Amino acid sequence: MVRPHALNLDRRMHENPDYLPWDLVEKINDWGLYTMWIPKIFRGQGYNMPSMCYFVEEIASVRLAIANLIGVHYLGVRTLTSTWNMRLINHICREIQLGEKNHTPCLVSLAITEPGAGTDVEETDLLDKGNITCHAEKVPGGYKLNGTKIFISNGHLSTWHMVIAYSDLEKPADKIVVLAVKTGTPGFAFGRKERKMGQKACPASELIFKDCFVADEFVCLDPEQVAEQVAASRRSPREIYMQMIDYVVSATRAGVGAFATGAARGAFETALEFVSQTVVAGKPLINHEWAQCMLAEMYKNVAMSRLTYVETNYANGLYGSFRDLQKKPMYYYYRLMPLKWLDKFAPSLLNKPVMTRLARKTQMDGQTDDEIHRFHRRAGGVSRHRRLCGIQTCGGRAFQHAPA
Repeated sequence: MVRPHALNLDRRMHENPDYLPWDLVEKINDWGLYTMWIPKIFRGQGYNMPSMCYFVEEIASVRLAIANLIGVHYLGVRTLTSTWNMRLINHICREIQLGEKNHTPCLVSLAITEPGAGTDVEETDLLDKGNITCHAEKVPGGYKLNGTKIFISNGHLSTWHMVIAYSDLEKPADKIVVLAVKTGTPGFAFGRKERKMGQKACPASELIFKDCFVADEFVCLDPEQVAEQVAASRRSPREIYMQMIDYVVSATRAGVGAFATGAARGAFETALEFVSQTVVAGKPLINHEWAQCMLAEMYKNVAMSRLTYVETNYANGLYGSFRDLQKKPMYYYYRLMPLKWLDKFAPSLLNKPVMTRLARKTQMDGQTDDEIHRFHRRAGGVSRHRRLCGIQTCGGRAFQHAPA
């Protein structure tokens, strides 16, 4: 599926650095990969979310950029679902499915990184120390958005953008606003597309907001809604925001680990093919002990990296956002319930405010402090180990692209 497109894509990107791979995105959309891991209740195909990691590893073993064109879409979807705003989740996910049906791809991006704030925006303890500039000013009927987001994967290709903004730039960690902004909204424009060293088919975009009005109906989460959660859970606003960010990061870092595993596996397979076909000192290179040791080390790193993302998904199933979907009653409900019945009752039900309150009560208030602590210990530790494995496989990745 990937190999026939990879070399042609590289050639086009080399000839025109501003090329956007719409033809490939349309094929991916027609293959149903942008709805495959969306729950059936939102009109998706309902595949188990952890299964995506195995798929992504397979694609990444051939071409990381194509894996990103698929995987980063679910980063945006995961951000949306982590706000537990059921009305908006239903609205946007059904628009994704409609785009698949009409052959007009509807992708979702996450817009969080700013020119003066990178990974620190993923930690509320560090957020106040960053140079935060993306301001969401509360106005009658919604928010007025001003600021810039950079390095937004799939930005130029996406229809919806989950924008993380702040209503108080002095204390951003306490005043996070999550907005769903659609391409074409007045006041929103695309800036430059970054000239990257690799993964060029997945654009890293600049998003510019200038007096961009976002109506209340597209506010996923804001301080007013968080105030309700504070009263119910007795957690502080920044603890609730951190809980939401953890849901996003923990669910998606497993996918990033699968990217790294795929890259390392692709390097191993390329190296294995090379040493199998090369003769050194009168015998196949693969029969030299030093080559066997290097191959064993590469394979060990692949296996360890795969185990870490599997463990991350296991932690998500126990304590994270997957835990309710993994329960047997929910599994059999989604598996056996006819889609026409879900379509008949789900939309009107999910649009009721009580469903959002119920989802937040279950998913946010229902996650105990002990579960959060265990979640950090298991999923966080796995992420750190994955990064270590990724460093160890860099040499293999360079080998992958070295001329034979």
